[in-house]
Amino acid sequence: MKNIIDFGEAQVLGEMDPDIAVCVIVNTYNHSKFIAQCLDSILDQKTDFKIKIVVHDDFSKDGTREILNLYFKSHPEKFILILENSNQWNLGISNLASLIPWIGSKYIALCEGDDFWTDNSKLQRQRDILEIQNDVSLVYHSIEIQSDVADSNYGATLEYLNSPHDQRKIGVANFISTCSVMFRNGVVDSNVFMGIRNLVPVDWILFAALADSGRVFFMPQRMATYRIHSTSLWSSKVQKWRIEKTEDAHWYLAGLLRGEIGSEARKVLSGRSSRKRHWRFPANLIRKMRNILINLYDPLGKGG
Repeated sequence: MKNIIDFGEAQVLGEMDPDIAVCVIVNTYNHSKFIAQCLDSILDQKTDFKIKIVVHDDFSKDGTREILNLYFKSHPEKFILILENSNQWNLGISNLASLIPWIGSKYIALCEGDDFWTDNSKLQRQRDILEIQNDVSLVYHSIEIQSDVADSNYGATLEYLNSPHDQRKIGVANFISTCSVMFRNGVVDSNVFMGIRNLVPVDWILFAALADSGRVFFMPQRMATYRIHSTSLWSSKVQKWRIEKTEDAHWYLAGLLRGEIGSEARKVLSGRSSRKRHWRFPANLIRKMRNILINLYDPLGKGG
C-alpha cells in the first residue's frame, strides 16, 4: 500500500493499512450541512473486507473541518484526513487527480462530501463484480437526484444517469455519477493524472480513460443520492461555464484516447468546428494538450 504523500503544506492525519481492499475518496469543501450524512453512509457499509475513507478537505471555512476531526477521533482506524491550508480548487488543481496516484488499494470508490449512499451493501456488491469479472474496469449504478435549488430543470435532465449506455459514448458526454463509482486501481497510467490536474471535470476524464481500458458495468439499483445545491462546484455554475469546460474535456479526450472513445470525442469536435464559420484551434488548448503529451510520453521532462 502506498503512503499518502506530497501534499505540500496540507496536514495529514491517519495511516494507510497494508491490507485495505477498497479506499473511498471523499472530496469536500464547505459541506458542513452535508458531510456527516455522507460519512455516516460510508461507515454504515457492510463488507467482508477492510476499507479506508480518505477525506480531502479543500480549506473549508464553514465548520466542515471541525466535523471531520470529530469523526477522526471517533474512528481513527477508518479515516485518513488531508486538510489543506489553502484552497487548491482556486489554484486550478484537481484534488481527485492528485489523490488517486498515491492510493494503493486494489479498488477505489468515490463519494463527494455533499452526496451520500443509501444502500449499505453497495461497496460489497460492486467489489464482488470487480473480483469476479476481470475485464471490468469500472462499476457504476443508478442514483437518486435531490435538488435543493429552485430550478429543478437541471435535476430532471440528469435522469440519463440512470440508464445503461454504450460505453463508447462517454467520449460524447459523461453518463456516470461520481457517487456511484467503484473502479479498478492501476488501470489508468499515473502520468495521465498529472496531465489532467488542472482540468474540470476530471472525473469524466477518469471514467473515459477507465472505459478505454476495460469494460464498464452498469447496475440498475439506486444506491446513492446526488445532491444539487446552490454551492455545488459543478451544478451551481451557469450553463455557459459548463459548456466551456465540457468542450475543454472533449479536446483532452480527443488527444488522450486513440481508441473508439477518443474517436467519439473527435466526432463531437469535428461537428462543432463545421458549424463555426471562422473556427480555429484554441491556443490555450494547444498548450494544454502539449503538456498532457509531455507528461504521458516524457514524464521526466528529458526530451528527445
